[in-house]
Amino acid sequence: MEYGLKPYTNKGTSLGYITSGSVPNANLKPTSTYSFEVGMDVRFLDNRLGLDFTYYQQITKDQILSLPVSQSTGYSRAMINAGEISNKGIEASLSLVPVKTKNFTWDANINFAKNYNEVVKLHEDVKDFELAAARWANAFIYASEGQPYGVIVGKKLNRTEAGEVIYENGLPTFDDKVSVLGNGNYDFTLGFRNAFSYKNLSMSVLVDMKFGADVYSMSKMQSHVNGTSKETLEGREGWYASEQARLSANVDAKDWTPTGGYVGKGVKAVTDADGNVSYVPNDVYVDPAKYWQALQNSSPEPFICDNSFVKLREVSLSYSCPKKWFVHTPIESVTLSAYGRNLLLIYSKVDNIDPESSYNNGNGQGFEYGSLPSRRTFGFGINVKF
Repeated sequence: MEYGLKPYTNKGTSLGYITSGSVPNANLKPTSTYSFEVGMDVRFLDNRLGLDFTYYQQITKDQILSLPVSQSTGYSRAMINAGEISNKGIEASLSLVPVKTKNFTWDANINFAKNYNEVVKLHEDVKDFELAAARWANAFIYASEGQPYGVIVGKKLNRTEAGEVIYENGLPTFDDKVSVLGNGNYDFTLGFRNAFSYKNLSMSVLVDMKFGADVYSMSKMQSHVNGTSKETLEGREGWYASEQARLSANVDAKDWTPTGGYVGKGVKAVTDADGNVSYVPNDVYVDPAKYWQALQNSSPEPFICDNSFVKLREVSLSYSCPKKWFVHTPIESVTLSAYGRNLLLIYSKVDNIDPESSYNNGNGQGFEYGSLPSRRTFGFGINVKF
């Protein structure tokens, strides 16, 4: 516990206070991890075909969590031991040599990894723990019991049983409570490396693949709110024409039925004379700017995207100079090399952003906003042995 003195006194008596905002916990324990792993490594055809396979399981208990407490206690947070997180998965590597001759060799290696994690339990009084937040965009990253660690949480669009979005006065409606909308963890990853060598020349190519994660792209959301996305063009001219007609007719906006604008795809509720509610296709024109602003104000759901991608991660080239060049010198060998990393985004389901961009350096996995793309790097080297 840390103490301090206030910069003023009471009738000449110094006033002290506790500087720490967290309740001290003398019984705090270190986090414990229990793991189990089994695997095999087999080789065939004089090492031209190999398989390395591993299955693992890991349980982490007594995680140290900082939970909010009532300010009336004199503190803002309390440090406690709580939670149990399970991780289990497989890692596999297949290596093969498809071609091997006197002067030419082709080596290939495929790596596969799949991990499943689950927040088994947190605390008897806490079922959801906030890991990261973008409050201005109404989205959060939670550790929630029974869910993978780090799910994307926010308000859902209200929908019918058939999955159609429900509109009211031309604008989408939203659930009052937050729900899980996505998962920032990848279902599985793949790496594919090919290495070719011909005499003294060698080349290696690595392709990196990740599939199954979600990302809340706040860059995409902001481009819709600002009207810079192509999708926001729909209904814009119709709304302008409707407003021109309204102004020409000198009619107040509340007394005018728009003749053009954006029509949200979904349904609206209608009530008959007997009070029965049914749904019909939404046909109400609204200002496109108000439509996209309503989504930003309430729900991240339309801007949660599949973050799968395939990248050309690295290409390297090397040349080993013939040893006969250095017969009468103290030099044993010289190798010249060049490489490039993050060279090409081959496939991505998210437009206009780098799928490896992030919102912050903490637990905000699954968030993206205004991030710079990964740096593309090139390098050259010379290795001399004596």
